[in-house]
Amino acid sequence: VYPGRVTGVSSIPMNGGVVVIVEHGQYRTIYANLEKSYVEKGDLLAQGQTVGLVRTEPRTGETLLIFLIYAVPNKFVNPERWLMQPGSATD
Repeated sequence: VYPGRVTGVSSIPMNGGVVVIVEHGQYRTIYANLEKSYVEKGDLLAQGQTVGLVRTEPRTGETLLIFLIYAVPNKFVNPERWLMQPGSATD
């Protein structure tokens, strides 16, 4: 969504997919339910850069990205505000 630094890339056991966490100053974005990651921990990302391939659930055929934003230390933010108004990273 915004430029940032990858702080984590993890696989969730039992075919839960891959999770990527990106730091944007006091905010973090989380991209989960990925089939694979195109980034590694420590990578610097440009705005709009692809972080991974979203996983398709084999049983249902559903393709769903889980996208979360939170302000450090622990306040979740409505992602619509970031997605609809680029440049406004406030909650």
